[in-house]
Amino acid sequence: MPFETTKDIIDHAKKFHQKLGEVYAALGERAGKEKLKLLLNYMSRHESHLVECIDAMESDASKKILETWFKYSPQMPDCECFECIDISADMSLEEVVDTALRVDQCLVRFYRDAAEKAVVPEVKDFFQKILDLEKKEESECLRNTLIYDEQG
Repeated sequence: MPFETTKDIIDHAKKFHQKLGEVYAALGERAGKEKLKLLLNYMSRHESHLVECIDAMESDASKKILETWFKYSPQMPDCECFECIDISADMSLEEVVDTALRVDQCLVRFYRDAAEKAVVPEVKDFFQKILDLEKKEESECLRNTLIYDEQG
């Protein structure tokens, strides 16, 4: 999907995180194993938290940053993570985590690409902050997932 402005990219990213959170919540409701249900509910809340963080960053961003046009739009990675999430309620805990990590890595590559293609230093810094947030949140989510796995 081609993007035109920083705001377009942010809106798409927030929609993706929101959709992913909804998918995790729905799967959590259908999951048969209590541990998997807890993990999926945690992951849903985690995605909602990311949307809130990106919202806050967007609110703090200047109009200049949000309205900056990209000459070359960032490209989705080969895995097309925004369009393709393959998680089901009958997957093992490990399979869910592996899929979630693949999606997170797609997002990391996407935000890195946006930072690299930005020609305005403030826009580059903005996407670097989102990239840093995504990496931090990925690490935290993985750490908490391991705790879920060790319990029970």
